[in-house]
Amino acid sequence: MASIQRKGQSWYCQFYWQNRRYTYSVGRVTKNQAEAKATKTDEIVGLLDRGVLKVPEAVDVATFVKHDGHPPVAEESQKVSQKTHLSEIFENYLTAHAAAQEAKSL
Repeated sequence: MASIQRKGQSWYCQFYWQNRRYTYSVGRVTKNQAEAKATKTDEIVGLLDRGVLKVPEAVDVATFVKHDGHPPVAEESQKVSQKTHLSEIFENYLTAHAAAQEAKSL
């Protein structure tokens, strides 16, 4: 059975699966929302126990359960962008601020 715990202003959900305890952060939510997440966690752990769901090899159990039985999707901010050279940043800066600068400021 999953349980919730408050630490500071955030809630955490703890559950047991295959004789190991796992914990993940629910976040800054209300107690009712944290309890609802614990209920959902119980459902997902039950599906894992019955073999209806399987944890992908590249994902740990707590992350899988936290994302409602789905592997997490990479966010745009986590994607690696191409390297930018300092000269490109400087040129973009000058272009963006060209109208605001006086003609003799450079």
